[in-house]
Amino acid sequence: MSDHDHGHVLSAKSRDLERDTFIFIHLQTSKLFMGFNQKVTPVTSALIHRWVAFLIGDRGPPEPFWLCPVTLASAGIMAYRMVASGPGIDPQSSEPLPPGNYGWYFDSACTSCWGPPNLANSPFRLTTIQGRLEDMKEYLSEDFERHEFPPIANVTAATARDQGRCRFTGATENTTVAWIIPPAVSWETQDFGRQSDWDQAPFVVTPNLITMHSTLKPHFYGNNFTVDVDDNRRIVILRSMGDAQRLLPSHLPDHILPTPEVDHYLRLHCRYTLNAMLLNGDISETYSNGLILQTMHELGVNHIGYHDYHESDMVPFDDPGWTTELGREIMADVLRQRLALSRYRADLEEEEADAETDAHSDDDDDELV
Repeated sequence: MSDHDHGHVLSAKSRDLERDTFIFIHLQTSKLFMGFNQKVTPVTSALIHRWVAFLIGDRGPPEPFWLCPVTLASAGIMAYRMVASGPGIDPQSSEPLPPGNYGWYFDSACTSCWGPPNLANSPFRLTTIQGRLEDMKEYLSEDFERHEFPPIANVTAATARDQGRCRFTGATENTTVAWIIPPAVSWETQDFGRQSDWDQAPFVVTPNLITMHSTLKPHFYGNNFTVDVDDNRRIVILRSMGDAQRLLPSHLPDHILPTPEVDHYLRLHCRYTLNAMLLNGDISETYSNGLILQTMHELGVNHIGYHDYHESDMVPFDDPGWTTELGREIMADVLRQRLALSRYRADLEEEEADAETDAHSDDDDDELV
């Protein structure tokens, strides 16, 4: 499936996650706010509403909203404007949400869509746990030693609690004990205003350790899957995991009785995962305004739509710059601008001709008088 089958160009994040379902909000133009890969985890309107409330947490409840199917019209180069193309979906609907484009509206009639939802102060970064660990590795050597080698006493206690079995698969072979939320990134689970004085101590505890199959560890830290504790501990997959995906059941097995303490850290992992994997991914994150303007300049496209525009300023059409994703979008905008300018000039000439005809008619009337 090509990007344009979605009605818009996919960002690097959306392409990497193989998203097929997109939720837009409207600012000056429409921006992608959330995206899903329903090939690995189907969603419903009710589930999205529950996850949004979960992400907002203590800052909620969220302002009521409706999802509405939309079509996207071009609003410039790598920019779009959404237009409602169907009725709003019942917020409590448990019907599968068909893949496609949706708008975030604040009324059931899908007329009010201005402004972003109240997730701007989400206490989690938009990167994976593994990505954050790699970013921090150079200057947090002490924390990383603790990350790689949890205290022996805690590991021993977690192993005994889990009976040496993977909490996800029940297997006893090829297992490891790892943090659910590595203490080195624990500050990212807190509201921004509380991060400066955050203490890691509450995360250097046995309930924050879990026994898992070694193959699953990079996927757990890559936020490719998580556990939705409040949905009967359902295992939610956010990115295709290849062969490792076959190891996972639909729900966390009950061979080990769940405890509120472990559930607390699993919820934090779930919130971290939903933030990192579902939020954002707008095309502007891949193609900034600066990059677009620079590429336009390189292609000689500087005055599209104005009277001083000359096609001779542009590089030849066989230049490889036109074959890139951005180059093709710039050319499409050139053609749109050229068509709009042509129509404007035609309308102007028609108005001038009509005015001249009216003037001649008035002169003829004067002569008859």
